[in-house]
Amino acid sequence: MKTWTHLAFLLTSLLMSISATDPEGWNDGVIFDDLGIPKASPCNDRRCLKYYKGEWLTDRCPGSRLVSYCPETNKYCCARNCVVKATCPTGACVQRKSDCLKGVVKDGCGGKMCFCCKP
Repeated sequence: MKTWTHLAFLLTSLLMSISATDPEGWNDGVIFDDLGIPKASPCNDRRCLKYYKGEWLTDRCPGSRLVSYCPETNKYCCARNCVVKATCPTGACVQRKSDCLKGVVKDGCGGKMCFCCKP
């Protein structure tokens, strides 16, 4: 157990030193926050194209939902709208779990990062 704790500490220290030497983030689309944990850049192609099955558009997502905005290319990552399923009692989907005060209904909405709130 002590070995794993030590290894985790070393890894965190390494990540924090990388973050301190390159505060603007790496050029490969990875940004480090204050804790040294890597986060995906809003300009990440893999997240937009593969995870959300979206596309980069110059317009602000006509007929679809906005996932992210890339200031470097001035483009928007647009994904398909959330689909409300019959199991969703409220009949509406949100993009953040934190918007649901009473929790979420499992499998109430279709689509990546789409949640149905409990009534």
